[in-house]
Amino acid sequence: MVSPTEASSDDSEQEEVPKVLPPEAWRPCPDPKVFKDLLLEWRCLEEADTVEDDEEEARHGVGERSFVRLFVEPQPSEHCLSAPLGAVEFFLGEESGYQCIQEESSDTRPPQELNRLDIPRWLTEAALCLRFAGAQGRFRSREGRPDLIGEHHVRLIAVQRGSDLLGDGAILLRQLRVGSGPRPRDAATVRACWRAWFQRNLELIFSTGDPENPAEAVEVVIDEDEVMAALQLGLKHLKAGSRGLLRVSADWGIGQLLPSGGPTLRSAAIWIDICMHEVQNPPLPGELQDLQSCLEFVEHRKVQGNGHLANGDAASIARATRRYEEGIAALAGLKEAPASAAALLAALRRNLALAHLRRGRWADAESVCSAVLQEGLDSKAFFRRGAARLGLEDFDGAVEDLREALGLASETEVPAVRRELAKAQARRKEWQQGQRKAFQGVFDKMTLQDEAWEKRQKEAEEKAKEEEARLLHEQEREKESLAPSTPEVAETQPEEDNITAKVSAMVEPPASGAIEPEQDEAADFRNVTLPKRPQETGITALMPPPGARISQAPPKVENYQVPSFLRKKQQKKPCEPRVLWSVVHNLALKKGMTFNRRFVISGFELPRTLGPNDRQQSEGKVTQQMVVNEYLLAPASSDA
Repeated sequence: MVSPTEASSDDSEQEEVPKVLPPEAWRPCPDPKVFKDLLLEWRCLEEADTVEDDEEEARHGVGERSFVRLFVEPQPSEHCLSAPLGAVEFFLGEESGYQCIQEESSDTRPPQELNRLDIPRWLTEAALCLRFAGAQGRFRSREGRPDLIGEHHVRLIAVQRGSDLLGDGAILLRQLRVGSGPRPRDAATVRACWRAWFQRNLELIFSTGDPENPAEAVEVVIDEDEVMAALQLGLKHLKAGSRGLLRVSADWGIGQLLPSGGPTLRSAAIWIDICMHEVQNPPLPGELQDLQSCLEFVEHRKVQGNGHLANGDAASIARATRRYEEGIAALAGLKEAPASAAALLAALRRNLALAHLRRGRWADAESVCSAVLQEGLDSKAFFRRGAARLGLEDFDGAVEDLREALGLASETEVPAVRRELAKAQARRKEWQQGQRKAFQGVFDKMTLQDEAWEKRQKEAEEKAKEEEARLLHEQEREKESLAPSTPEVAETQPEEDNITAKVSAMVEPPASGAIEPEQDEAADFRNVTLPKRPQETGITALMPPPGARISQAPPKVENYQVPSFLRKKQQKKPCEPRVLWSVVHNLALKKGMTFNRRFVISGFELPRTLGPNDRQQSEGKVTQQMVVNEYLLAPASSDA
């Protein structure tokens, strides 16, 4: 019997059907998500019974770390003689966890340190393979690797949602119950209950009361520094109706546990049980339709921001920045803003610029001040934009803004503006001196090149003038020599003919044709005298001999072109344009130099320089932005 595959044509392409493995067959585990060097294979023994829509799945990713409870039992073999782990619980990705006394436990208390034990790394990958609570399977190492010895039976008992609030494992949140209410935003007012324990011995530190009793809840404003930062992060990640267990490391266990003061911790590793009862979020910018309520909201944000800005620490300045930005966003949502709203918006922007300056965000401060100055002149905006440009090392712009601020400042503001202006001018002078020293060789070389170019141009012009004068002189001499030569030829012609006739009469025989006998005496030519011809010198000596026919000069040929094989090929060097980039803003323009444009370079680095014997002469310097002027130079000649 021939199979359908064998009976098919050779030309037809057969689609490869993937092999479907039975559930009880061994299969490779998916690519490791946490521990990349592990190679495992597993066999599914039982899937989860029913998976609801809200069923929690084991996850590990950015900001996510599920808290799982597993039952682990090794299969007896000659290679695996280890004792069973039993029921363990841990955050995925960690190599330590806790032993569970009971497999099914609803206790909300944190685990004890006495029950801590090491967790094999492969258990994290096993939990990610099983995914849902109720699933179980067997796992072993693949390709004879020593990652896992023998076979192990793993059952996933429970999965709870977990969050890594900072991304480094310092603050982990395990959600015991997920509520359906809103999640708090910045400046939200929440009512919650919590209690805290030390991790080392589970000693109770503080408790607001029964966590499930809303009457004992405490009111807290998020992001107002009323309680410790770790507790604020935990409250911000819980929805209304949720309950969670927060694990805080010693680095973050700092601060007070109550808005009114209460216990204050210093570098304490703790557990905090939080139960969120109510969340009241502040209105969004589009939700404030009433003008009066919008102005009250913005004024409240301004007061909050000013209070945080007065504290001076980095966290308070960051909170002040957020409050000012919330107020600006609320005013930007108004369709028709009165004059009072415009003045309030300018004040918020000036304060926001000050907060950016204290955080070292120079570019943000400059943009905010520029927005204020678009609406009109403002001394504080000019002053703070000058300070921002000074931080960006735009010294010309900083000096210009500070001079404007000095002209608009009041009597109380003048001393501060003058101090800042003097500081900017001193830094600009120091910077210019450094730039001149760094680029002095470049300027000297350019000056020498310009002088050499001018000298070559002058020599070429003088040579051209000399050649033109020489040609004119030769033409004049040729005209003078040709004028008297023609009549001299006409006068000497008859005299030469007479001499020729006399000589012929002495040599030729008689006309009768008879041959006479030889005479005794030969003919004497010594008595014949030839006339003296004038001595010819100069151009006259080059004239043709007497009797020669002198033809007229050939006619001039117009538009005559030299044949291509006689032409001398001249390879001209292309004149490339020259560009000079300078960070010196008061550079004196030289001959052939024109200003083209000005632009900003981000991330400019000035490397440190070394002097004799490799001694450090100047420290390296890195700036965020630098203003550069571009100049165009006259192109060099082909001889250059």
